[in-house]
Amino acid sequence: MRFIILLLTALILSGCTSRSARYYGFGTRPDIGSLHSSIISQLESYLFSPDSLKTLVIAKPEPGCTSRGPGRRDVCGFKTCFQYTAANMNGFPVLETQEFWITKGYGNFYRPSQTCPAHLIEWDGKEDVAHGDFCSLQPDHPSCKSGTRGPAPEDLRPPDNSPSPPHKTAFEQYKAKRLTVWRQAEAEDLATLAKQADLYLKDGLGARYRSVKVGDKEDAPGTKQYCGLINAKNSYGGYTGFRKFYFAEIGFMAIEDEYNGSFIDKHCR
Repeated sequence: MRFIILLLTALILSGCTSRSARYYGFGTRPDIGSLHSSIISQLESYLFSPDSLKTLVIAKPEPGCTSRGPGRRDVCGFKTCFQYTAANMNGFPVLETQEFWITKGYGNFYRPSQTCPAHLIEWDGKEDVAHGDFCSLQPDHPSCKSGTRGPAPEDLRPPDNSPSPPHKTAFEQYKAKRLTVWRQAEAEDLATLAKQADLYLKDGLGARYRSVKVGDKEDAPGTKQYCGLINAKNSYGGYTGFRKFYFAEIGFMAIEDEYNGSFIDKHCR
């Protein structure tokens, strides 16, 4: 019994103290294109309403180490702070600050900000990211006790001398990506929508539409999907008021009620 207690105590203590990182160094320095792509993709899948994004600032990556996972092992890599304003599930705009870690040997991960400043400065990619001194952060690591300093040799790479493309802010890139998924419906799109939706409504040709956007359905190439507001007639011929809707040309239509509001919000991102 005493052995079991001592074993449990050791396990608990091991989870409360950080273990030295393996000597992976910091890994490859991120470039602005891949960094923005990763964070923008994360926001696309994470935000409750991606179209509600109002601000997005991605700061310059910095080399560093942090504790993570069982046993609180130190992991090292490049940390990027990013900050955005978007609507939460209740529709209220909130300001969030998060960290994106790119590590060598332990993968990439996101988490709420722990060390980011309150005000971030946008990184334009022109100022290079420093490698950092691994051993200054991990002086007790076996590979550092001999007095080694500077980046690990496997971190080094020749500088990128290719010309930089015209810079767009992270927010501009996010909005540009959203427009490639959805675009504002034109008169021809609305005519097609009304004709096809008529199969699912009491009087589809008499329905009224507002704020409609159209896009290609990613999992069904060659078909369109529509989102917006619809004011359709009920069985008595009266209009029911504008409500959210989602329509796919593969043969599916949903109009907002007390059950499917979250479904429509998800598909109309």
